[in-house]
Amino acid sequence: MTNKDKKFSTSIKTGNLNSKLLNREEIERILKGKKRINVAGEILLFRTITGHYPHKILYPKIIEAIKGIPDAERILKQRYIEWVARGYNPRSVLWIPGLERDKLRNEIDPTQEYPARVLIEAFGYGSEELKHWKVCRTEGEIAYMRRI
Repeated sequence: MTNKDKKFSTSIKTGNLNSKLLNREEIERILKGKKRINVAGEILLFRTITGHYPHKILYPKIIEAIKGIPDAERILKQRYIEWVARGYNPRSVLWIPGLERDKLRNEIDPTQEYPARVLIEAFGYGSEELKHWKVCRTEGEIAYMRRI
């Protein structure tokens, strides 16, 4: 890979693309060398509707919940719009049928550690149950919590 390719590749990864520097052929040539990641169709549907990916720890639950929904795109889009219109957290996954708070709460294993966001979705922000969990480590901006 030449220095020019490295510069273009870095620009693509960071999203700093200047259309005057890159033409379509150069972008396609660089992207051919990029490793593709396979993501389940249900996760891509989630991203299409919300504009973001869910937390990876929730992928299996989201895939399971979305698989059984007929006409999933229409129903999920409608539920998400209603969820956000009510003022609820747009990054939450509780608007998906089958991922209601009680179901998530019952699947939390108290011997494991979880990202704080997952626990807040399962128990509710400021709940009594959440007071029994404390941050045990952080990775970047993600805080992981363990039951005390």
